[in-house]
Amino acid sequence: MVPPFGKTVLPNGLRVVTEHMPSAESVALGLFVTAGPEKEPTGCEGITHFIEHSLFKGTHRRSARQIAEEVDSVGGELNGFTERECTCIYARVLAEHLPLAVDVLCDMLLNPSFRPDDLEREKQVVLDEIRQYEDTPHELVHELVPQTMWEGHPLGRALLGSVGSIESLTPEEVRSYFAQEYHPANIIAVAAGRVEHKCLADMMAHAFSADDPGGSDPVTDPPPVTGREKLVARRTEQVHFCLATPAFPEADDARYPLAIVDEVLGAGASSRLFQEIRESRGLAYGVGSYTMAFRRAGAFVITASVSPSNLAKVLELSRAERERFRRDGPTDAELARAKEHIKGSAALALETTGARVRRLAGCEMYWGRPFPVEESLAKIEAVKRADVMAAAEQVFDPGRENYVAIGPFGS
Repeated sequence: MVPPFGKTVLPNGLRVVTEHMPSAESVALGLFVTAGPEKEPTGCEGITHFIEHSLFKGTHRRSARQIAEEVDSVGGELNGFTERECTCIYARVLAEHLPLAVDVLCDMLLNPSFRPDDLEREKQVVLDEIRQYEDTPHELVHELVPQTMWEGHPLGRALLGSVGSIESLTPEEVRSYFAQEYHPANIIAVAAGRVEHKCLADMMAHAFSADDPGGSDPVTDPPPVTGREKLVARRTEQVHFCLATPAFPEADDARYPLAIVDEVLGAGASSRLFQEIRESRGLAYGVGSYTMAFRRAGAFVITASVSPSNLAKVLELSRAERERFRRDGPTDAELARAKEHIKGSAALALETTGARVRRLAGCEMYWGRPFPVEESLAKIEAVKRADVMAAAEQVFDPGRENYVAIGPFGS
């Protein structure tokens, strides 16, 4: 019987992590680089995201068109994304085409051409993406949360950068940052589906140099969060806001009771915020909560989009529900329902190989090992009411609340 999980650390520091899914016909492969805004040089904000785009523009062996056509020709998918603590390029193909996916992705990561004319054209694409984001206030407000909470720290930098930082990027800066961060010790190759671990490990060892471990300076802890307010004036019909308080890092087990807090307070249609603000009072169409977590920090966020005339009342009710939860905690029924919802959502979310890859990458980045989702769900099941109340008491500190809003202020 093939073990479900495998992990190999190559001599150059590159980590290979796999999850064998015997019922799958496909395999998803992601090459994750532990680079993000925290490591970007001052003045080069957004360079990580820009490089992710530029990796698709061609290598010394393949043009951008050839990269796309080779994966398309076997019915595969190819894409990438950038988050605050990693960037990734990935492919999903039938299991028989895994060698092709490895060859294409490794070529993109090892041999990017970074031609000046290609970089200049891609600048315009990224600039359009920044402007599109600026034109989408209900999305932009969430990007402003870390920028406000951790202002002055790299974790608070804009993920996409700014128009100015992208326009000023030079090919030399792109190549220098790439050489500094995109080396084997910062790379995790993650695959899920019909994959044999040793086979993938051998392919990655063949692709990457055995004597290039590289190195990276550690990033610093973010400063203590103090209460801040950021209001962005826009001619919008609604005010889009977030109330964010500091929470737990990704690998802190206190995130399990905090997940219960999120479920009960604002994660769905049966949550307290939704029922009180939308269903009972009809004051907002969209209202809820979520958590974000990084290696050294986290946040709990209440968010809503409301008409300006209802803003003050919705803020009052949101804070009151948060305080009521801190004081009284969940009922036994709410606690049981939240646990079942989390377990069901986790099962549904992990039905695809792509979702499994992203989860495995997080396990490796934050815990240093692959483990089954059942381990996480067992920790959820073990959460007691006292644990939930302790998490809420620690997180719901009004003195450290950050209020971020976009709307027609001053108009």
